[in-house]
Parts: sequence; structure tokens; C-alpha cells
Amino acid sequence: MGRIIKIVHSFGRSVGPVCDDSRPWLLGCVSFGGLCDLRGYQPETLTLVLEYSNIIFSALFALEMLLKVLAEGPFGYIQNGFNVFDGFIVILSVVELVQGGTGGLSVLRTFRLLRILKLVRFLPALRYQLVIMLRTMDNVATFFMLLILFIFIFR
Repeated sequence: MGRIIKIVHSFGRSVGPVCDDSRPWLLGCVSFGGLCDLRGYQPETLTLVLEYSNIIFSALFALEMLLKVLAEGPFGYIQNGFNVFDGFIVILSVVELVQGGTGGLSVLRTFRLLRILKLVRFLPALRYQLVIMLRTMDNVATFFMLLILFIFIFR
């Protein structure tokens, strides 16, 4: 049993650098995966391409999650909030693929778009823009409430 644990730990140390979140290809996959969810009325060929890319990217993210769990260990994996979020999304994606997209879980695909928030760690300019947007949200909410009040009064 001890020998198996040593093999898993040595595998985890060798795979750890590959699972680094700063890899550009991973960020590209996240962006393209988000675009795959933005479907509307489109040709059948495009629908098939998006369905296949959904399967491929779900498999890639499941593989990434598996490698991270092996590299960091289960308890090390869940210590990072982004890992927990990614694991939740991957599990939902796998369940949806097993169901064939017939269940209500296809609505939860929109949470995949929140993966783009991983970029905030690596792009300080994007972080600055998000902070500014969050600071102005209270002003926008106040303006919106005044607008509704004026519409209600002067209708």
C-alpha cells in the first residue's frame, strides 16, 4: 500500500507543473467553451460542431480536474476556491453529458462563463476594470430606482 502511495505522489509531482492555471491554452479553452454555450438559431452544421466541441472541452476539463486531484491530492485540491468551482462545473457537465442534454442541467451551462473570472488573477487591468464596475453598481442601482419612480409617477 505504501508503494502505491509513493507512485501516486511522484506522479502528482511530475504532473503538477502541467496543471498550472496560467497556461494560455487553458484560458483559450475556457473562452471557446464559453462561446459554445452562446447558441441560438443557427445552421445544423454549426450546432453539430458546437455539440462535439462541448464534449471535447468537457472531457479536457474533466482530465484537468483529474490531473489536479492526482497532483495536489483531494484535500489540497479543495483548498482553492477556483478548484472547487471548476470541480462543481465539471461534475455538472459530465452529468449533463450522461443525460444527453434532456434534463434541466443544460441551463447550468451558463455557470461555465464564470470561469473567465480566473483571468482576473493574471490580468491586473481586467481586475481594475471589475473593481471600477463594482464600485459604480450602487450609483447605477440608485439611478435605476429613480428612473422607475419617474416612470411610475409620470406614466
